[in-house]
Amino acid sequence: MKTKSVKTNILPDRRKIFIVFGIILILISMTLIYQSLRKASARTTTVVVMRDLPTGKLIEDSDLKVISVDLASAAGSYYTVKSEIIGKSALRNLYAGELIAISSLGERKDLRTVALKLSLGRVPPDLKVNDWVDIWWTDLDTNKSINLLKNINTSQVIQDGTGYASTITVVVAVPPHQVATLIAAARTEAIDLVKHEN
Repeated sequence: MKTKSVKTNILPDRRKIFIVFGIILILISMTLIYQSLRKASARTTTVVVMRDLPTGKLIEDSDLKVISVDLASAAGSYYTVKSEIIGKSALRNLYAGELIAISSLGERKDLRTVALKLSLGRVPPDLKVNDWVDIWWTDLDTNKSINLLKNINTSQVIQDGTGYASTITVVVAVPPHQVATLIAAARTEAIDLVKHEN
């Protein structure tokens, strides 16, 4: 008799465990579905670049495409409407498929491109387009170096010639008030570019 009563007590206990487990699974499933629906409703339109655009390029309608993405908390950092972008200028190189950050565009008057012709030893050997550099100038009389410009984006990197006599022309985009200083420093042939590694 005792054995039978134990068995009948065990069965309802197992059923209760299965029922509780089933309810937990249903609740988890409902939570996941709710979160998915919430994320889907949080998606917003944003603008991406259709093709590679160089620094200083005036943005046209044909350069842009509107897509739907989940930007979450970063939504305020990107353009969401084409009309806000057209006529502005790229402050750095933009690449096809890239979301357009508000900080990456400005008015055409915001930048001037300057070509620096430098010897090989004054440029990092792996320098390429869209790298960020600091521009240093060394006073040859005192042998002291000064950081002229920080966080400058490279628009073009062109090697002229081959061998030790070759030079590299680096085109950078800088604000108008920095142009005169940069040109004067470039004439002394005492400029070095220091690349950001991260």
